Amino acid sequence: MALFGGKGKPASYATPRALTSAAAPVRLRNKSELETLRNRNALSHAWQMEAWRVYDAIGEVSYAFNLIANAMARIRIHAAVVMHPDEPPTEATDASNLELPAGGEIGPPGGIDPRLAQKAQEYLGKLNGGGGLSALLRAYALNKQVAGECYLCLIDGKWSIKSTFEIVVDPGGLMRLQPSATTMNAQPKELPPKSSVYRMWTAHPRFSMDPDCSVRPVLFLCEQLILLNRMINNTVRSRMNAGILKVAASIIAASRTPGTEGNVDDNGVEELSPFEVDLHAVMTQPVQDDQAGAAVIPMVAVVPDELVQTGIEWMSLARDVDEHMLKQAENVLLRILQGLAIPKDLITGYSAVRFSNAQQVSEDVFKQSVEPLALAFVDDITDIYLRPLLRADAEVEGWDLEQVEKVVAWYDPSEVATRPDRGADADAGWDRGALSDDAWRRAHGFSVEDAPTEDEQLQRTLLRGAVIPPNLVDYMARELLPQYFKGAPPLVTKTQAGMSEADAATTPLQKAHQPPASQPKVNPANNFNVNPAGSNDQDVPPGGTLPPRVTP
Repeated sequence: MALFGGKGKPASYATPRALTSAAAPVRLRNKSELETLRNRNALSHAWQMEAWRVYDAIGEVSYAFNLIANAMARIRIHAAVVMHPDEPPTEATDASNLELPAGGEIGPPGGIDPRLAQKAQEYLGKLNGGGGLSALLRAYALNKQVAGECYLCLIDGKWSIKSTFEIVVDPGGLMRLQPSATTMNAQPKELPPKSSVYRMWTAHPRFSMDPDCSVRPVLFLCEQLILLNRMINNTVRSRMNAGILKVAASIIAASRTPGTEGNVDDNGVEELSPFEVDLHAVMTQPVQDDQAGAAVIPMVAVVPDELVQTGIEWMSLARDVDEHMLKQAENVLLRILQGLAIPKDLITGYSAVRFSNAQQVSEDVFKQSVEPLALAFVDDITDIYLRPLLRADAEVEGWDLEQVEKVVAWYDPSEVATRPDRGADADAGWDRGALSDDAWRRAHGFSVEDAPTEDEQLQRTLLRGAVIPPNLVDYMARELLPQYFKGAPPLVTKTQAGMSEADAATTPLQKAHQPPASQPKVNPANNFNVNPAGSNDQDVPPGGTLPPRVTP
């Protein structure tokens, strides 16, 4: 079962947007605007830094966001024309309309100038410079999910998506590039000349200029989960020791050479007894160089004999993992997943999902998580990049501004979304006689050209072992294997059969598909099904008719 994979259709242009996306160009020479942006970023960076820490620390969250981002990267972006708001925009190359000198036009009604369509495609094609549109889409999806904000940048002739920590405004009112966390303490690089920067964000419902995302409300839960994971990790680490080995003092004393008691080394520490030296040598032998010796070597404690009944006794220092703590961590993770704008089944797996609706879940994932991001991206690109360029060209080329306003950037999800498989429903409908052969073929992805020929139908009828009259079997054999019946006399002559020329020209297979002859109308008073009282208590088969009732 594939989560994403290949029958999806784009939404109509008028589809309500699940994300309130916004975008605006950043005027790099306007210090007042840059100072406002710097102050806004100072407030947003606090929670955005926590959000990125959650992305790095919680594997389930990182997995979910990357899965959605990878799906976004497979979407194809193209120039399109809004022909009707309630329908998906038509690809620009299919919406070109050319007026003829003698009158009339070639192309769909309401189309645009072919030159305008070509120019729109060229502008979107330029976004492939750098890492390409796939890289833009993936980075856009990750930044919008984690931080709710990012920058579309043209730097050194290459387009890319940068986070709010990569593009920063310094106190002097200059926008700079901070490419790596390892250079955070160094002075960020100034953007090269002819750079362009566009801010793209998900508008907060309270303050529309501030960013928002689904991670922000669950940050405190993420912090709880991180602390619980640390506590569980520390408990596990506590088991990585060999405990305490209690040894009776008499054993240690007995192993020493008389007269060596109280000897100290150069550091003033009492020398180990031969017993302790041998014990350490035996127990350190299996320890590898990259492992801690405390994992297998217990600490030796010399105690009075009366405290060790057997002379040597081992004591474990390990702590057991608290089951309540594990359950609490699971509950916190479930609350986090329910708060994110991603179906939790996408992360926890499909163990609780029946196979019959598993394909439906995949379409829900696309509609709920991928499509809103795709719509936000194409809307942003249209508003801040494509239409401004086309409006500027319209004054030079003489294009109708109404046509320019119909041009949009749009998306093709055919390589991403999986629609529900209706093949099983089509099978059931065909078996009940509720669907035609053509409808069955469409549900399974076949065309009319894939229908079997008449000879193939005859062969299948024979192979299925259906009960067929002997004369029809003979006829079918002659039809399918004519090479074996050369020179054979006909089955029956037209005169012997008493058939007309028209009847003789009709094959048994064709006659089998002819509608039944119309039956004479029956008086309802004599119909057993309609008027049982008209039966005169005579035996009659179901649906049969009777003579008129005899009046007593």
